[in-house]
Amino acid sequence: MLTLYQLLGLAPDALPEEIKAAWRKLAHKHHPDRSEDPAATRRMQQINAAYEILSNLHKRAAYDALLLCGAAPDANLFDPNDPMAIIRRAQNSGSKSAPRKSKNKPPASRWLLFIIFGALLVVVAGASLLVYQFSQSWVEPAPRLALNDRGFEAWPKGLENSPLVMHVSLQRNALTELPATVATLPSLMFLDVSENQISKVSPDIWSLQTLQVLNLSHNQIKSWAVPPSNVSMLGKLDLSYNPITEADLLQLLALKHLHELDVRGTGLSPEAIIRFRMLRPDVAVQTD
Repeated sequence: MLTLYQLLGLAPDALPEEIKAAWRKLAHKHHPDRSEDPAATRRMQQINAAYEILSNLHKRAAYDALLLCGAAPDANLFDPNDPMAIIRRAQNSGSKSAPRKSKNKPPASRWLLFIIFGALLVVVAGASLLVYQFSQSWVEPAPRLALNDRGFEAWPKGLENSPLVMHVSLQRNALTELPATVATLPSLMFLDVSENQISKVSPDIWSLQTLQVLNLSHNQIKSWAVPPSNVSMLGKLDLSYNPITEADLLQLLALKHLHELDVRGTGLSPEAIIRFRMLRPDVAVQTD
């Protein structure tokens, strides 16, 4: 399969200036006014479609998410009039209606097999859920979507309601908020938004049952709201180098599955740390 990056002769981690330079070079070469190749017009449309997506932070993030999961369409299939159309179809492919049922009903003898098989599935699913809920260990998820150093000032618009996204890294961008949109990712297990400018964290974050690791280090977070009725399965939380207060720290007591906490460089007093450890002896707290 030909990717948009390959079409422009770029690596997936190409910088914005590299994308623009590659587009200019190819546009100069394949422009119909310069090239005698009969396929030049089509080639130029493909180049422009690739540039439109990869030069836009949010469109590129959506494409990268699909590419990472093997769901991205071939670069030759993009519509030059609406390059994002095929990405939208790929993102929504999981919500297609179920196929029509066959008119031929299975024999009565098969129903018993179906019932037994269904019961076994329920037992296996229940056992898996119990293991997931009570396990304190964390297995690094895949696939990984790395959107570091791209200059995002807001959460990428291409990352809403996607069941494909499990591991997201947005280090060293310019995010000022961790919005409620993050909570729409039903499979998100690992989120790293360290070294941004985040000062606000949406309380909806704590409604994510899949999120196990959250790195908020080196931001400007002063407070957050953790609802007592939260359903968070968060196990590891890095809050190092944020100006948090003791009141903020005590709100984390509501995170029942928390077992690792990093509060280095937060300025918390030793008394505050001792008080938290007394209330939650099950949490390993890393301090200066």
